[in-house]
Amino acid sequence: MALIRCRECEAQVSTEALSCPHCGVPRPASGQGAGLRKAAQPGWVAGLAIVLVVGLGLAWFLASRRTSQPAQRDTTIANALAPIPQAATTPVQPALAPDQNQPAATDTGERQVTTQGPTPQTSGDVTIEGTITDFGCGDNCYLSVTDGQGTEHSGLCAASLCDAWNDAGEMPAMYKGKRVRAVMGKGTQVDGFGEAVATMEAFTSIQLLK
Repeated sequence: MALIRCRECEAQVSTEALSCPHCGVPRPASGQGAGLRKAAQPGWVAGLAIVLVVGLGLAWFLASRRTSQPAQRDTTIANALAPIPQAATTPVQPALAPDQNQPAATDTGERQVTTQGPTPQTSGDVTIEGTITDFGCGDNCYLSVTDGQGTEHSGLCAASLCDAWNDAGEMPAMYKGKRVRAVMGKGTQVDGFGEAVATMEAFTSIQLLK
């Protein structure tokens, strides 16, 4: 029997001893060294292993969640700074005061005759028999009739026969030279906006003769 030195407490221990009688370190198997080492306590080693396993598992779980979820952009500040949309509004046109004139109508390029009708017949009206010699339009339409003595009478064409002529701005050629009996009274002359500007001679009635 031989003695060896315990590597833990350095006491002399028999080579046949299974453990150091002084500190309890087991004797190593053949080939593992002559010294004795204190046996590892299995309780705290197992606990440490469990903690490591659990920690590694938790770290892997958190890392996988972080990579699987897309990053979301925080829009709180952007929404707070964004301008508030304003509802579209239609500008309100100011109402005209009672003493203000209405805007004048625009010229559309189409000819419009605004001759007004005759004034009520009076005792001063004159009946003429003659032939139609001329018809023309500006803001108003005018008719000329020459009587049997060769005197030409001109005035507004305000009779009902003139309505179609006034609308067209011309008299059909078939009426020129026609014999008529016409009554001359008074009619209202208007401007291009339909405003009365004067009272003048007007043919208030026209009757075609054979």
